[in-house]
Amino acid sequence: MQTAREVLPRPLTIGIPATLLPIASAALLAAALFYGGGSRDDRVAWIGAAAAAVAGAAAAAAWLGLLPLPALDRWAKAFLVLFGTIVAWSAIGLWWSIAPDLTWRYTNRGLAYAAFCVLGLFVAVAIPRAQRAVALGLAVLVAGVIAWALAGKIAPALYEDSFRFARLRDPVEYWNALALIAGMGIPLALWIAASRVHSHLVRALGALLLFATTIALLLTYSRGGVAVAVVAVAFWLVVTDRRLEGVGALVVAGVPALLVSAWAFGRPGLSEDGQPYSVRFDDGVRFGVVLAVVGAIVFGLAWLGSRYEERRPPTPELTHRALRWALIGAAGAAVLVVALAFVFADPVDWVGDQFHDFTNPATEPVPQGPTRLGDIGSNNRWGWWQEAWEGFTDHPLGGTGAGTFRLVHLELRDNANVVTEPHDLPLQALAETGLIGFLLAVAAAVAGVLAVRAALRRLEGEERAAALALAAAALLYPLHGLVDYDWDFVAVSAPFFFVLGGLLAAGAPVRTVRRPFEALAVGGIALAALTALVTPWLSDRQVDAASESLAKKRPAEAADQADAARGLNPFAVEPLFVAAEAAYARRDVREALRLYVRATELQPENWNTWYELGSFEAALKSYDWAELHLARARELNPFGPAAPDLRVLRRQRRA
Repeated sequence: MQTAREVLPRPLTIGIPATLLPIASAALLAAALFYGGGSRDDRVAWIGAAAAAVAGAAAAAAWLGLLPLPALDRWAKAFLVLFGTIVAWSAIGLWWSIAPDLTWRYTNRGLAYAAFCVLGLFVAVAIPRAQRAVALGLAVLVAGVIAWALAGKIAPALYEDSFRFARLRDPVEYWNALALIAGMGIPLALWIAASRVHSHLVRALGALLLFATTIALLLTYSRGGVAVAVVAVAFWLVVTDRRLEGVGALVVAGVPALLVSAWAFGRPGLSEDGQPYSVRFDDGVRFGVVLAVVGAIVFGLAWLGSRYEERRPPTPELTHRALRWALIGAAGAAVLVVALAFVFADPVDWVGDQFHDFTNPATEPVPQGPTRLGDIGSNNRWGWWQEAWEGFTDHPLGGTGAGTFRLVHLELRDNANVVTEPHDLPLQALAETGLIGFLLAVAAAVAGVLAVRAALRRLEGEERAAALALAAAALLYPLHGLVDYDWDFVAVSAPFFFVLGGLLAAGAPVRTVRRPFEALAVGGIALAALTALVTPWLSDRQVDAASESLAKKRPAEAADQADAARGLNPFAVEPLFVAAEAAYARRDVREALRLYVRATELQPENWNTWYELGSFEAALKSYDWAELHLARARELNPFGPAAPDLRVLRRQRRA
């Protein structure tokens, strides 16, 4: 088929699709940030499905000539191919996964994030000055998240369970993930505050965003979040040509933020768990007043500084002198800290003690208050990393299946703590996807870095400055993934992959094509991804409906709904459990027993399948089989409910 093709050096804007695409992308990012549902799977289903639909529509429109198609360089293409291969490898792992239903759900996260990456690709070439638009838009979204988080401190009634934990976490539902979002906002705020292209008002708002994000970051008490934010700021200061303006913004906004945070650490209603509502309310009102007053001062100083800079712009000589003295001051502070360390303690012994505390499982848990910022304990991470490594050595090639570490952990843990991921993405990749998945991830990371570097070289002026801020913000995600499980949170993963996609296509030439066959193929791929995303969710709805039917004494209806759930998700064991309950309610004991046995055959490494079978056999007074199967459940989960149930069963037999 003959097609028209044109390669252009800069982005095109073509009609309604190019207008609607950034609006739809912003809406999807807002949904991910505010309604991501923490690490749960249900929100990923509809947010990911919507992203897949919009991304598929954008790609199809590009192949029909309605949107520009980016002409990506080899590194960007390599990243996309490798990332797609990672998702495909996760899906292939269904065949050997110890819990294929968990693997399916985890693969769906990869599909959702791939859709956000594709959205970023097309937004980067569909609108003019895309990097600036994306950076400003993401800064606005981060500002909304931070405003909501801080509002919970000012008005604790906004959060139903705010009395339990003082650490900031909403609307993301996890403090470390919120810290990552706040950290992503800091380079964006620095770019806004330091850019002379922006108006005085916008620059002052950038300083205010820097002030708010720094406070929110510190109030999460996330040590990893603070560490990677510092790295991102240092990276931005190294690569930008606006170092003096950036340092000025850090002084004007960062220092007051540190002072306000230090004051908040001393207020029980702001920093201590379990405080009564009256204490939280009183301290929240004080916090709101302090935020308003100090924030107004920061805004005013930034606005005045911007006006002064316009009248008397800094000369290169002044910039170099100021930065030189700043480096001298930082070096002097470092020397002073090292000298004090030698005076008051033996650094070698101190490092040895800290490493012992980090690796010793008997060490007291890291406190949840502000003092945790000075504690370097692993908070059980060392044990989880060892469990992940053992899971890898037992299944070195293909792993145990994506998303299955939670079962490996239950078998290997030495305490009653429960965790779903090892809090380290490279080790998680080794344990769950094996050496092949790990090497694919490493190759994708290298290709992504090289592609972003090439994109930054293509850009100039304010577009390059905005892209540098976005790159600094994106840098936080892989760094933070070394100590946490960010892949599970669509609230942080969706913005990262969207920004990454935009950076891959930044400054790339574009072309227009009209190829209906390719457009149809892209639509088919998007439809398949959408189906994969929503099918487990639909199965869960059928399981819930079957449970409700059982509660209403309608076992026949429950059996039909359970069969529908099994048809939608044949890898899951929950439909088998509810179908067995329905069979038992119909007095078909043989069928119920067959279904419980089928669950153990489907997932023999899942403790819960043996536990459900053993519990059912115990209810039937088939004690020999019940003891055998409960013992197997105890082997797979020594600290689970099978152990006490087994003791009760043995007492009943002796009686």
